[in-house]
Amino acid sequence: IKADGSVYAWGSNVNGQLGIGNDLGNQSAPIQIENISGGSMTPVIDAAVGNNYILLLQSMGVVYAVGNNEYGQLGRDGVDKDSQFTRIDGLSDVVAVAAGNGYSLALTKYGNVYAWGKNNRGQLGIDTTEDVTKPEQIVLSNIRAISAGSEHSMFVRVDGVVYATGN
Repeated sequence: IKADGSVYAWGSNVNGQLGIGNDLGNQSAPIQIENISGGSMTPVIDAAVGNNYILLLQSMGVVYAVGNNEYGQLGRDGVDKDSQFTRIDGLSDVVAVAAGNGYSLALTKYGNVYAWGKNNRGQLGIDTTEDVTKPEQIVLSNIRAISAGSEHSMFVRVDGVVYATGN
């Protein structure tokens, strides 16, 4: 992410995770991401890179995802992978995103956390180990920071208390 909010990507593109509209091999040089499905490319303020997928957070609090969707980490059903950034429905007022190994997290300006994707180790913190393909709000509130690991998530509450879930 450059200072003006533009986004560049390079590297492996086997699942279309660079968001350039195809999954035709690797990109050895940075390429600007200019197109997203269902919206315009407004300034990006945060990005999270998971295992073969990417989340982008625009300045207006909207989240877009691209790449591998094996576990629903792109926030939608019926798609194995996507090579164009597409908006994740059901999220607004997001201030931070995190990407793990097949799962995603989003933090809102109100201190709420949403989770979706792979959940075999309980990494989503939603009181089940079933994968989910749509963002679900977790039970914690007043959260100020989120982090996604390979199979675990961590949350920091505004009073400094740290919570963890998963493996």
